Amino acid sequence: GCERRRQIDVARSGEQAALGHDLLQFMDALGIGRAALAGYDWGGRAACVVAALWPERVRCLALVGAPAMVGSAPAPFVLRLLAAPLLGALILKLERPSEGQVRALFQRFGHDPATVHPAMLDVTLTAERVPAYARAWSEVLQATISLGGTRPGLEISNAELRGLPMPIAFAWGAKD
Repeated sequence: GCERRRQIDVARSGEQAALGHDLLQFMDALGIGRAALAGYDWGGRAACVVAALWPERVRCLALVGAPAMVGSAPAPFVLRLLAAPLLGALILKLERPSEGQVRALFQRFGHDPATVHPAMLDVTLTAERVPAYARAWSEVLQATISLGGTRPGLEISNAELRGLPMPIAFAWGAKD
């Protein structure tokens, strides 16, 4: 994800293993050997990666509104458009971060902006205003999704989720 520091290593931002490794390093820094992991959206992807690659570190897993590529959730069309190199860059350039743009973004993902907590809208807008955000987001999308959907080998299937050795709760729905 995006954070405040002098440089963001954009090239590694789309690497799925890097997501899990970052979470594992965070757990190590806090001295947490084994944890119950919960993730929302791309945080769910990071939690899945840790659960799959380091199952001994995960007591249980909760995925809430997990991203496309987990279970049978397809990549939303708007994400596939943003993943197209020229088109995605143009869309991100034309849609400058603003409260209205963030509300429109949530609506494109199928959420009623009126039901999205104001703190979620605010944190999204704050992230979008980080200088390298658009470039990093484009690279993440291009590394994981194409116009045709999820890039081969990156999805975590329902069967793979069932094969993980820890209890898993997966909350997903149109009325979340």
